Amino acid sequence: MKNCKTYTLITILILLIQAPILAQHNYAGTIIDENTAEPLVGATISTNNKGVATTNYNGKFEFELEEASQNFTISYVGYELKTMASTELKGMLKLKPTASMLNQIVLSVNRDARERSEAPISIASISTQVIEDAKATRIDEVINKVSGVYMVDLGNEQHTMTIRQPINYKGLFLYLEDGLPIRPTGVFNHNALLEMNMAALRSIEVIRGPVSSTYGSEAIGGAINFISMRAAAAPRAKINIQANNNGYRRVDLNASNTFNKIGISVSGYYAQRKNGFLEHSDFDKLALTFRADYFINNKNTLTFDATYIDYEADMTGSLDSAFFYSKNYSSQQTFTNRAVDALRTKLVYNRYWNTESKTTVTACLRDNSIRQNPSYRVRDDYTPWGNPDGDQRLAHGEINDNSVNSFGVLAQHQQQFKALKNANLTVGASIDNSPNTFVANYIAITKSDENVYTNFTKTDSVLTDYEVSLINYALMPISILS
Repeated sequence: MKNCKTYTLITILILLIQAPILAQHNYAGTIIDENTAEPLVGATISTNNKGVATTNYNGKFEFELEEASQNFTISYVGYELKTMASTELKGMLKLKPTASMLNQIVLSVNRDARERSEAPISIASISTQVIEDAKATRIDEVINKVSGVYMVDLGNEQHTMTIRQPINYKGLFLYLEDGLPIRPTGVFNHNALLEMNMAALRSIEVIRGPVSSTYGSEAIGGAINFISMRAAAAPRAKINIQANNNGYRRVDLNASNTFNKIGISVSGYYAQRKNGFLEHSDFDKLALTFRADYFINNKNTLTFDATYIDYEADMTGSLDSAFFYSKNYSSQQTFTNRAVDALRTKLVYNRYWNTESKTTVTACLRDNSIRQNPSYRVRDDYTPWGNPDGDQRLAHGEINDNSVNSFGVLAQHQQQFKALKNANLTVGASIDNSPNTFVANYIAITKSDENVYTNFTKTDSVLTDYEVSLINYALMPISILS
């Protein structure tokens, strides 16, 4: 009898302990972008007008409630609200971007996500949808959609830039990839966007006006930040083929997936022009990007990416006055060209101390080389006003190579103060070592009676040969946004 009472008491205690456990309702899933399948970080799940969970770096959420809820609402800035029954809150949940709110979140403010209404700078965002709808063959075809910006097409993806000022070739603008300069400070080239992989872009943000205090001395007139696409949370592959009757052919490829805690993506394209409507205007470009995102845990993440660009293009050059006035628009050049080899890699570590504090450390490597037989360096030996005794069948030019190898580290910490109306404090420092070399050799050019530059002879005559030891370092000034 005594044993029976003891068993009964133990049973009652077990039931009392398990009662609240049995009453728990568990929910888990992943929230992704409907178009790109990228995980959405910080999406909010709420019920009865009360937030119950937010998604982590991999777009995942997991929570439990003591009472079952009839409906849940998922919200994320730039996306349509989604309401669903509790039985549907599981697996892959897709949110659809909305055109009216698509560009409200920007990343080019202290290199972190922020609502554009809170950004103390003039900034425009070009979304994934706009990039895909444009079916652009060149970056300027989407950047020129931004008011106050004109990216000048110089042929075969060559370009120069102007933002709120007259066209020029000066180093007034900074080009960034995920907040990091694609070229080190002091090694500007107005054609630097040749080194971008359009197939790997998620969005583009254009900062109109000076932001040197945040990004460095080259952001005098503005900056353009190219934001890379993350790996999809589910298997995704896309291929796009373009062609036209001007000899242009292009194939884009993107494939990505997430395996447990590691997301991997490969993006690239190959573009070619042969026998276009302009003489001496052929080009080839191969662009490849590999990216891996490692979700260590809720407080630590690692991202590695590498981009390789192999580019070769003819340079048609300009016409002389005789060609222009006779309305002969054929190319005077037959051999001038530009070739670019660029390799960029970076490793980014993020530490989320809490919901109000984040530290980011980035290490990067750059290996860039531009080799040219440039049309703009071709000069006739004979000129009626400068050298009337010169050889009319001789011209002068050069072959040059401008290369830079760079290693850099950037560290940044952000602290939010909710008690001070969500004021944000940002501090940071950066350093990079970027030795730069430039070599140019003279070439003798043969000119035909029809004023066409037909061929050239290499020489060992050195026009320019220098090496620069370039070390850039900076402390990011303390900035407070509220």
